[in-house]
Parts: sequence; C-alpha cells; structure tokens
Amino acid sequence: MNVSLEAELAERNAALEAAFAREREGEKARGALEERQRLVQDLHDGLGGQLVGLLRMAQQPGAAREDVTLHLRDAVDQLKLTVDAMHADEGDVASTLGSVRYRLGPRLQAAGIDLHWDVSRLPMMAGWSARESHHMQMLLFEAFANMMTHSAATRASLNARLVPVGGGDGATTGEAIEVRLCDNGRGFDAGAKFAGRGLTNMHARAAALGGTLTLRSRPGESSLCLHLPVLVPTPGG
Repeated sequence: MNVSLEAELAERNAALEAAFAREREGEKARGALEERQRLVQDLHDGLGGQLVGLLRMAQQPGAAREDVTLHLRDAVDQLKLTVDAMHADEGDVASTLGSVRYRLGPRLQAAGIDLHWDVSRLPMMAGWSARESHHMQMLLFEAFANMMTHSAATRASLNARLVPVGGGDGATTGEAIEVRLCDNGRGFDAGAKFAGRGLTNMHARAAALGGTLTLRSRPGESSLCLHLPVLVPTPGG
C-alpha cells in the first residue's frame, strides 16, 4: 500500500511540475509575442513616418538624389535591424552586436572606414529580450550613421568585454558589459550637441537598457562607451 501511495504521489507531483512548466513556457511565449508586437508598432510609427517624409522629399523639385538615397539606406538598415531584433536569442548581447556589424559593415567599407571588431565572450543577460536588442542596435546605428555622415573618419574600432564593477570601498561588487566605439574623425562638441535629437535618443536608449553612456570627443579621436550591469539568468527562469 505504501509503495502504491508513493507512486501515486510521485505521479501527481510530476503532473503538477509539467503543468507549471507549460504555464511558464506559455507566459514566456506571450511575453515574446508582446515584445514583437511593440516593435512592430514602433516600426510603424517611426520608420513609417520616416518613409512618408522621404517620399515628400523625393517629390520636391530639385531634391538632391544623394540625400534621398542616404536616408533610404538608413531606413532599410533600420528595418533589417528591427527584424533581426525580433528573431534574436533572448539574453544574447554578442549576437545583437553581430547583427549590427553584419548590416552596417558594407556601408562602413564603402564610406572608406576600416572597422576593427573585437568582441570577447559575453555572458547571457537576464531580462534581455527583443526590445533590449532593438535599443542596443538603434543606439549603435545612430553612432555609426553619424560617423559615416559627419566624422570623415578612416578608422574605427568596436570592443566589447566583461569588466568588474567596484564599490566605493574599492571592492568588486559585480560585473558589467562594456561596449566601446572609437573613431579617428574630426570630432564634435559633445556638450553642444547633446540637445540634438540623435545624441538625446542614444542616451535615452542606454537608460532603457539600464546602463550609462559616456561620450568623449576631440579632433582625431571620438569615443562612445556603453556600460551595462550584468544581470545573470536564474536557473529555470
């Protein structure tokens, strides 16, 4: 009788655990679907308006073909990156960075910018979904677009690595992912341009990622540093 009761209890426990697992998977799937729906809405509101503006620009007498082409390329790259974000693996920051290199590498080469890429092994990030991938991609897209359009740079580098985070007493309190983008362009006044839409958007995206963004620039050397505290996935989460 005891053996039979233990077997029945074990069977019921297994059934409950399976039900809980299905519920967790269902919640995860619903969350991913909601993220994709929000990205589609962002795409409609942002890129849709941008394309309408481009159409009006192209219809203006004397519209510069080069300007229209440049903006169209930006729109196409943003569309591709958004689609990449929708299909990105959750928590995979390195993959997010890789899609930016894949999409923008040919344009950088065509602009005469030699890009050095060095991404170390990075941990998976808890709570990193399609929306976080999209924020990082658009932040870097803005930086690379400004570089290609305004900097006259010939060399650039992107480095990503895991760094220790120290407390006020000098002790290590955790880790962070540091993404650093540098170029040898003419530089810009980061303080004067901060009110501009591009840099304001970049800081807003860094904040949405739970990180901080630092910009430094002088003639011949500009750098962007994105600092993201690491959130480690919990077992079974």
